Amino acid sequence: LHEVAPNNIAFEYECGSLDAAEKALQAAAHRIAISLDNARAVGSPMEPRACLAIYEPENQNFVLHACTQGAQAHALQIASVFGIPGEKVTVVAREVGGGFGVRNSAYPEECAALLAAKVTGRAVQWTGTRSEMFLSDTHARDVVALVELGLDKDLRFTAMRFRFLANVGAYLSPTGGLSNSIGVLNCITGVYDVPAAGALAILGLSNKVPTGAYRGAGRPIMSYMLERVVDQAAVELNVDPAELRRRNFISVDKFPYKLVSGAEYDNEEF
Repeated sequence: LHEVAPNNIAFEYECGSLDAAEKALQAAAHRIAISLDNARAVGSPMEPRACLAIYEPENQNFVLHACTQGAQAHALQIASVFGIPGEKVTVVAREVGGGFGVRNSAYPEECAALLAAKVTGRAVQWTGTRSEMFLSDTHARDVVALVELGLDKDLRFTAMRFRFLANVGAYLSPTGGLSNSIGVLNCITGVYDVPAAGALAILGLSNKVPTGAYRGAGRPIMSYMLERVVDQAAVELNVDPAELRRRNFISVDKFPYKLVSGAEYDNEEF
């Protein structure tokens, strides 16, 4: 799709230690593996996106009234598109009409409206339709994964390994890279005490709508992979899934607890 991305790979992201996870898996008394397909989703807030674009020729400022969750980041992205200083763009957000992460970024229609306002010397309004939003608002998820879990003879978790391919669409959205890499793996191993863990995320380009932040910005993908493999272990080892979880929670005496991602839990009683 793009000369700068051979084999349609936007980039790869590693977390933890894949080698340590492999060694621990080989030494495990029990080894569980599961393949997963986390289906693509579209946010579809109640009200479609809309904007009012204004250009002020006296000071060469752009003003955009928009449905946005993050006015400052929105303004900086637009400034980047036009190649102008950030202070030359003002974004005003009042009634957003729903967000969920989908309205965390600037969109092409807003830039087109601002350009039209400058060219015509008039305020320009644009309102999207429901059908247009299905084709232009960033989507989420669309991840295929292979997840592995190692357990000792006492059913304590010894290793976890995650390898997944995220379909990020035709190009990276402003939140697409983060949501499908760090956003997923920041909370690797979740509430469980796991000595060895590693993950490889591959972000692949396709002809689909770009994906981005939506309802947790990657954390639901991680939770899905993690809890599905724990449930699979409970089925294969014929153990109560609640008991298996209780046995592997991070104990109170181990807080503050640092995950292999670098994230740290201050204090908790799972």
